[in-house]
Amino acid sequence: MVALSSGRTRDVAPGAGCPPPALLQSGFEQSIDGMVLPHDLDYMGHMNNSRYLRECDFARFHHYMRNGLFMASRKLGAKMVVGASTIRYRRSLAFREAFEIRTKILGWDEKAFYLEQRFVSKKDGFVSAIMLCRQNVVRCSPESIIEFVCKRKIECPEFPEDLKHWISYISASSQALRAESGLEEKNK
Repeated sequence: MVALSSGRTRDVAPGAGCPPPALLQSGFEQSIDGMVLPHDLDYMGHMNNSRYLRECDFARFHHYMRNGLFMASRKLGAKMVVGASTIRYRRSLAFREAFEIRTKILGWDEKAFYLEQRFVSKKDGFVSAIMLCRQNVVRCSPESIIEFVCKRKIECPEFPEDLKHWISYISASSQALRAESGLEEKNK
């Protein structure tokens, strides 16, 4: 398990300490600390791939708690579930290596929030892994949750190119799977 210290968090952005709407601005990220412990290791002595995903879950929840999205979604009767994720491993994290997970919202559409999470080695600042996550919102819309938190409408930032490509991929994948299972015909 990666040790995450709930008391060791940082908000990293220009103008940190701004009211909650700043938590949703493009480029605003929150960071939590971790360290690779013995039961995080795979047979090669690196942090196990599943641990990255688990720690991303914790970091996303932390992010939603800090920016008010979790409580707003609860009050509005919404649920947030992971609809898609992809992770790119760039360099392994080794035993006792300290790192931070930097989480930020890249944007949203009518159905989901899109987040980026980076594992950054404290040894040298290298981005060891990067995850993109589509956090689906059920029984509400991301825009409604944001408006509830911010008390006003907030414009979604423009999606970065890599996110646009990834969204195209998951959309194409969904269409192919619908067609394969016959759902395309049923929906006509």
